[in-house]
Amino acid sequence: MGPYRVLVVDDHPDTAEVLSVLFQMLGHQTRCALRGRDALQLARELDPELILLDITLPDITGYEVIRALRADPRRPDRYIVAVTGHGRPSDISRAVRAGFDEHITKPIDVGKVRNVLGSTDAHFAAWAARTRPTG
Repeated sequence: MGPYRVLVVDDHPDTAEVLSVLFQMLGHQTRCALRGRDALQLARELDPELILLDITLPDITGYEVIRALRADPRRPDRYIVAVTGHGRPSDISRAVRAGFDEHITKPIDVGKVRNVLGSTDAHFAAWAARTRPTG
């Protein structure tokens, strides 16, 4: 599936740029935001199918961002991945409860990016099957 519109949200410019370039090299359109409020604005403009969202941001948390994104009825099928340096089981559980589809721990490498893309493909295939008209 894809290519996807991808929004990368990370307060470390180098991390955001590396992730953006990785997704571009794999054929996807990307944009970056370094702050949570900027991410919400870009999400409205870009309408991304896939969002990689850091939890720790300088203005609002990734948890606040995902709450706002999940409340937007225009894109209930977004695939949103928590990207964080915190990988304890309690961190993963909190991310899932907050509405993240997946949780990955930094550092992120090409293998993790490919896994995220595979999960995103599966997500959209399942979404299409659930929402396909019957008859």
